[in-house]
Amino acid sequence: MREALRNVGRPVRIRGYPEMPLNFIPVDRVVKEIIELEKEGFANGPIFHLTSSIELRLERSLEVLTELLKLPGFELSENEQ
Repeated sequence: MREALRNVGRPVRIRGYPEMPLNFIPVDRVVKEIIELEKEGFANGPIFHLTSSIELRLERSLEVLTELLKLPGFELSENEQ
């Protein structure tokens, strides 16, 4: 997919709001937390929300992806066009 995005040669348009919050959590942290919950027998109930304490915004996340993956970029559009 990375190669396909690079070959587009121009920013890819994505529908979304620049200030939309995103919550990424590394999979190794999720696994660690699940193991700990299982050891405790899920003491506080059957539902747990594993989230990051760091909240990124959509616009910044796309900027980071563009830099890391050396992509032509993304263009955010708040409407369907």
